[in-house]
Amino acid sequence: MARTLSSTPKQDGFYVPGAWQPKTQCWMIRPEQSDAWPLGAKRAQAAYARVAAAIAESEPVTMCVSAAQFQNARARCRDILLAGGSIGCMTRAQFSGALR
Repeated sequence: MARTLSSTPKQDGFYVPGAWQPKTQCWMIRPEQSDAWPLGAKRAQAAYARVAAAIAESEPVTMCVSAAQFQNARARCRDILLAGGSIGCMTRAQFSGALR
């Protein structure tokens, strides 16, 4: 059952790590929303696949992708772990403290 917290994320130990800080992996959210991305997000999706491939050379990448776009993403992001997700941009989490 969900409960309302009276504390802030900072008080609970969550934070956005700096780009220079070590982390265990990169999370990306595959663009999809055609009203927010020109040309149905096709060019953005191709660019995200290239960025993910470059990042994956040095650390694991997980790409969040909708069920509707899963097969399309699988074809373009072969070496990237795909997870159910949504639309948007890039996110970053340091699993050794940012998430529990």
